[in-house]
Amino acid sequence: MKPVVHYRTDVKSIIQDVGGWALIHPVDHPNPNGLVSNECNVYTSEIVRRGDNGEFETRNTIYRPQE
Repeated sequence: MKPVVHYRTDVKSIIQDVGGWALIHPVDHPNPNGLVSNECNVYTSEIVRRGDNGEFETRNTIYRPQE
């Protein structure tokens, strides 16, 4: 099961179509290897699905807008 990560909506995001990437500011991304920061914008891996209301899925994670 993929983790669900929320991203800030008060910071400009770029979310491309399926096959592209996103530039988002995560708020609760797990960081087991010290590779992801919740303090700044990050690029995601390839987007495999775009949903409604800003939700999208990459190879490893489901992203949802922070409420």
